[in-house]
Amino acid sequence: MIFRIKFNLKIFILCSGIFLSASVSVIGDEQIKVNKNKESISCLNDSSVLEDIKQARSEIDRKNKEFLDRELDLKKRERSVDEEMKKLEGLREEISKIQEKRKSEIEEKVNKLVETFLTMNPKAAAKILGSLDNGLAVETISRLDTKRLAKIMNIMDPVRSSQLSELMVGVDRSKLGKEGR
Repeated sequence: MIFRIKFNLKIFILCSGIFLSASVSVIGDEQIKVNKNKESISCLNDSSVLEDIKQARSEIDRKNKEFLDRELDLKKRERSVDEEMKKLEGLREEISKIQEKRKSEIEEKVNKLVETFLTMNPKAAAKILGSLDNGLAVETISRLDTKRLAKIMNIMDPVRSSQLSELMVGVDRSKLGKEGR
């Protein structure tokens, strides 16, 4: 059975003004015949098509400009964020140095206080330790040798002595009360 299919293919190429036409005939499964005609024509004469093309081109140009403007804006913002991050990193380093310096100064002062307590008699040391801030008192007694600390704690008020002992080992009396000592 032999059948024949014929169709025409037309392509407009606007830029070069070439009109391409091809005719394809198919006879059966084996015979294919292609006729190509190439004709040169002038640009399209339809003004509405040309106007549509101009509008499309204008829209593309506008969107492209908008895209480029957004890209520039994003780059500016990115640079701004990078600058702020550098400033913040500098501040972070500065704060860290200040904290280290302060920690070092406190450490030096506590060491000096410990040396002072080591040279004092136990009764005077107990009196001063009894009136110190809990944090400073614990920091100080935790650095004293056991024999010296025992002498001071024996002279100190028993309530204050037990309070500082609990703080030194990290015991919370309110939690112990709930668990039933």
